[in-house]
Amino acid sequence: MVREMRFALIVTMILVAGGFVFAKETGTGTVVVDVSGIKEVKGRVVVSFFSSEKDFLKIPVKQVAVPVTKAGEVTVRCEGVPAGVYGVTVHQDFDGNNEIEKNALGIPKEPYGFGNNAKGRMGPPSFEKASITVKSGGELDTAVALTGG
Repeated sequence: MVREMRFALIVTMILVAGGFVFAKETGTGTVVVDVSGIKEVKGRVVVSFFSSEKDFLKIPVKQVAVPVTKAGEVTVRCEGVPAGVYGVTVHQDFDGNNEIEKNALGIPKEPYGFGNNAKGRMGPPSFEKASITVKSGGELDTAVALTGG
């Protein structure tokens, strides 16, 4: 009987400890993005969050947009971002479609930038280079300089 109770206790402790090791962070945080390089007072600035390399530049899990009211800089406060790692893009959306417009060669026609001011060679940077980590209950300040367009 004692042996069975000891075994049950050990199994319970392992399961509880395992839950802490494998538990995913829950909750939300805030990301404050200082966007520079705005040359035209037109459209809005859109910050997009992508949760995986597979979905990077394709399917954002969250987007936050603010109108452009002056040239230079704008701050975008993104609240309620689920805790996790995200690839980030920012663009000035001239036409209001939430997507970066491109020409026939695939070159962006609207100003754009990436998390960590990451740059790519002959294309966009990797998910990893453009990624930030959002912590539950935390606030992350970051800056992105727009280019192109």
